[in-house]
Amino acid sequence: MLEPTLDWSSLAEGRVFPAVPIVLDEASIDAYLEATGESHPLYARQAGGGLAPPFFTTMVRFVKASLGGRWPSGTIQLDHRVSLLRALRRGESLTLDARCGRIDSLKGQPRFEILSTLRDGSGAVAGTQSSASLWAGPPPAPALQAPGSTASTASTVRNSAAPCADGHGPADASAALGPLTDIFPMARVRAFGEVARALDPIHVDTAFARGTRFGVNIVQGRLVMTLLSRLLLQHHGSRWLNGGHLDVRFVRPVRVGEPISAWAAPVAGDPRAFRVWCENCRHERVIDGEGGIGP
Repeated sequence: MLEPTLDWSSLAEGRVFPAVPIVLDEASIDAYLEATGESHPLYARQAGGGLAPPFFTTMVRFVKASLGGRWPSGTIQLDHRVSLLRALRRGESLTLDARCGRIDSLKGQPRFEILSTLRDGSGAVAGTQSSASLWAGPPPAPALQAPGSTASTASTVRNSAAPCADGHGPADASAALGPLTDIFPMARVRAFGEVARALDPIHVDTAFARGTRFGVNIVQGRLVMTLLSRLLLQHHGSRWLNGGHLDVRFVRPVRVGEPISAWAAPVAGDPRAFRVWCENCRHERVIDGEGGIGP
């Protein structure tokens, strides 16, 4: 069943959506950690509350809530940017203020940007994020969509379905961090979909996925992205949670059940900056970008 979709006119450039309350409650945090595979002593339940995974607040469920619970089913996410101004704590109450940024087109396909700000109870900014996606809801006005145009940002899974070779390795042998390798089977894709409200049929409906250009189910991009957070936390601990940032592009789809490895290579001259990427076992990058840690 397709998710309820928006009318294109709902995404007017500059539109501000209602603020959404976010409670970093224990049950939701634990469900998120189990689905993503994230595990670290800093995230453990403690008498003082413990810390919360920063990407918990990037889940599409919160922006969907701003948009009345609706989202364009089948939308292709192109990129994601996250800036962490401070570590989040279990039990905190926050708000997410979302607004529509730039609206334009990419190779004839409508593209829209969602910008959001995370605020604590005092109104102070705890983090910011933005993402750009290709529209996949009902066809918008002809001015934004060229006749017969198709999205070309994501390669088809059918063309990259060769068997995996043994072992992983970075294209750049000087990479300092990695690999952190994981596999996202359907059980975890569904579990993440439940907690993130990201149950688009391309992720969880086998029959539906067979009829798409991908041919198989693909993993939510924001679930794959958590590998990079895990890698940076593993090596830099609280420096990642306090002041870290990530700016990535989603280059290729990830098939459910295929191994994915995260890497981070230091940038010359800046000890806090990294070139980051995730790759499949054919050494094809599926996520590419840059990141950094706090002081």
